[in-house]
Amino acid sequence: MSEIVTADIGLGQFSVGRIGVGAMPWSDSRSFGYGSRLGLAQAREAFDACLGAEITLVDTAELYGFGKSERIVGELVRASPQSVCVATKYAPYPWRFTRDSVSAALRRSLRRLDREQVDLYQIHFPSPVMSVARLMEGLADAVEAGLTRCVGVSNFSAAQTREAHEVLARRSVALASNQVEYSLVRRRPEKNGVLEACRELDVTLIAYSPLGRGVLSGKYRPGASPSDMRRRSPAFKTDRPRADPAANRGSARGRCGTRQRNASAGRAQLARTSVPRPADPRRQECDTGA
Repeated sequence: MSEIVTADIGLGQFSVGRIGVGAMPWSDSRSFGYGSRLGLAQAREAFDACLGAEITLVDTAELYGFGKSERIVGELVRASPQSVCVATKYAPYPWRFTRDSVSAALRRSLRRLDREQVDLYQIHFPSPVMSVARLMEGLADAVEAGLTRCVGVSNFSAAQTREAHEVLARRSVALASNQVEYSLVRRRPEKNGVLEACRELDVTLIAYSPLGRGVLSGKYRPGASPSDMRRRSPAFKTDRPRADPAANRGSARGRCGTRQRNASAGRAQLARTSVPRPADPRRQECDTGA
């Protein structure tokens, strides 16, 4: 197995492999066709493929399927013979405006996951009504209550990351991570200061959509886009370069080999990030080799 998969990175109080799996497709009927093209059987197949590839970080959120993803993740993890790290996220809805709402939401997530504690609890995106400071106080409360092992943020700017780190430090709580979109076709964290801030503060940058929502997978030819919500992504504009379309031909093993070559330029990026992957079982085997 590639060292990119198996080499550990620090994430707060524990270590996980460099590649994780994102559980949004396991529940989202509108965006990913869950219930029509995908179902629990496919989610279980993808989950088992991840465990077989030594990928044991599962990232979900209360927003994914409005709790359905968390329930599915809980069911899969309970049945797993292996230890699995579970991360989920708090949705900063505009009607949530107190720090107590953070722990209250996490308790509901824990009931759906059927767990007493998660490994990583993240703020999904900055709140339109709550300050960064109040959100971080809520995360610190959750740590002190024993509801989560460590805490992180998602889609935070460099300035917001620094503020979050400072507020948590006053409560003797570490900011473990900031999850942002980052790939070879989406390199904004390198330019907007987020990557620099994470390195400076010893915060793990978790890259979501590391294959550019599929652009870098070799699956899609110019002019062809996915049938799900990704087709609206700017990454699928026809003037953008695509990976070698030869990845569409041959056996699954052949596609993995092509993707392995195409991915060589991105290894340095993957080696410094933890990377949740979309959990489509039809792509999982090849993705773990890229």
